Amino acid sequence: SEVPTYGINTGFGKLSDVSINKKDLSKLQENLIKSHACGVGDAFNEETVRGMLLLRINALIKGYSGIRLEVIEKMVGFLNKDAIPVVYSKGSLGASGDLAPLSHMALPLIGLGEIQVKGKVYSAQEGLKIADIKPIKALSAKEGLSLINGTQAMTAVGVLALLEAETLLELSKFNLAITLEA
Repeated sequence: SEVPTYGINTGFGKLSDVSINKKDLSKLQENLIKSHACGVGDAFNEETVRGMLLLRINALIKGYSGIRLEVIEKMVGFLNKDAIPVVYSKGSLGASGDLAPLSHMALPLIGLGEIQVKGKVYSAQEGLKIADIKPIKALSAKEGLSLINGTQAMTAVGVLALLEAETLLELSKFNLAITLEA
């Protein structure tokens, strides 16, 4: 229907009361991702971005976010073909959502941004060809918002930090034992 519904046929934030024409809904979702892809600094390592993809897929498959199966399958394809989006490490809003990092993660799904394939960084279009992945032609209503509205960047960083801390704890126990023995 034409009833204004946030994230589907309205603007976002302060523009939530502005209706968007039905023919512009796909462009609205694409523009949302492009406008929030403003991260800077060093890129996250491959392990972190793979974690982000996996965590975002896990959140989306629960069915509460209004996203097509095709988009989720494309994300799984990125993981399976080791095609890792380039995601910059600075620019997140933290508790308000990892809008900038998740936007950089989402850009290659629509053929934009950068992607790492076999350890080398390419434009998304070139990298997707190498990985034999076709970008999504157009996002449907709410899909851009579904892709970037989450905290998967900080969660991936936190989980990896926890795993490293557990390893360091084990190593410190061995160091203590060796020190006491000496």
